[in-house]
Amino acid sequence: MLSNVINQKINKISIFLSLLPLSFIVGNPAINANVALIIIYALIVKGKKLLKFRFLLIDKLIISFFLLSLITVLINSFDDLYLKNQNLNFYSIYKTLFFLRYAMFYFILRYYIQNKLINLNPFFITSSICVSFVCFDLFYQMYFGKDIFGYSINHYKMSGPFGKELIAGSYLQRFSLFLFFSIFFLIHSIKKNSKKLLLFFSWTIILLCIIIAGNRIPFILFLMTLFLFVLFKKSLRKYFLLIAITFSFSLFITMKNNENIYNNFFGFYERIKNINYLIINHEKYNPKNTPEQIFQFKSGLVTWSENKIFGGGIKSFNSNCWTVHEKINSTWSCDSHPHNYYIEILSELGLIGFFIILAIFINLILIYFKKKGSAEPSGHQNTISLILFILIFSELFIIKSTGSFFSTFNSTYIFLLLSIFVGMSVKRIHNR
Repeated sequence: MLSNVINQKINKISIFLSLLPLSFIVGNPAINANVALIIIYALIVKGKKLLKFRFLLIDKLIISFFLLSLITVLINSFDDLYLKNQNLNFYSIYKTLFFLRYAMFYFILRYYIQNKLINLNPFFITSSICVSFVCFDLFYQMYFGKDIFGYSINHYKMSGPFGKELIAGSYLQRFSLFLFFSIFFLIHSIKKNSKKLLLFFSWTIILLCIIIAGNRIPFILFLMTLFLFVLFKKSLRKYFLLIAITFSFSLFITMKNNENIYNNFFGFYERIKNINYLIINHEKYNPKNTPEQIFQFKSGLVTWSENKIFGGGIKSFNSNCWTVHEKINSTWSCDSHPHNYYIEILSELGLIGFFIILAIFINLILIYFKKKGSAEPSGHQNTISLILFILIFSELFIIKSTGSFFSTFNSTYIFLLLSIFVGMSVKRIHNR
């Protein structure tokens, strides 16, 4: 049934990589252990061979991003120690040095994928299994009040196997497209039309699970990723109306039968409307209905204004934010991060970091469309590239509310997608 999995040799890196979707459910210690296993094993087995590939512009930009993080923490450490006569921000130094592991993680996976030394099919399969498990656990939690691990419902939101972390919807949005690949390319005992029905059923279930999880931004991003996927896949465009009707009906039934879910999403609409008032018509603005993230966006921009070129250093936002707010007597609070990747990078790595990450994003778009040309994405490799491109696009979508870019969960996911996408694209670009 999953014969493609054994078509290639499955080495230890393939196994370690296939465990990552499960590690994201277990938590940060599991993610860090998994990343460490990949890095250590590859360094032992391949050593200097890992450097034997041609660096593309995007690779140089990524290297520049990591070098900037080091330069920024050195500049701020010098400033704190010798100019301000304050203690060093050891937390920022530690986080910066620890963040460098993702440079090794990216280039190791990129090397293995570019040289076809890794089988990605186990990763796609475990992603699909984990997505199915999270969906099952959310339904279980909704009907029984607790999930299979004993985690209770948190007000109107459900966490499933993530405990106190309300990120089940985000997890499903990030990994659900891999289920499409597994259904169409790794399962051979089902006919094509049956696969399409299974796909629509799966997407409907995932949509419902994101709704009951109460994660509103992942809900919007999930719809956006599906829209882009159907837009790029001509073979699925004729089913777009069916998908839209199915989603609308599912959303209506779910909200009608669950008051908490209805209030959650209707309240989100009211907040979006209030943001519009805040920007366009301040007289109708009601601070009580404005998301806390909007104030954090503002806090991030104010904090960035104190160090516009290099920023304050990785994980420095909270301490710098309070310092700035004391100067201007602001009543706004400071969180651990400003809830937007780009504002966080501005405040912690300055304009230079912002333009580097923007250049990486633009370069990814150019890589995809240079490879795609005018051809319809089809087959094994092109479908993976399309899925990865859409997921990266939605992850780096500039106006969305996010967690911290430098958190274990987000950094691992981002550099995982980048390494696979670039590794698969390199040889094709060079052979054109």
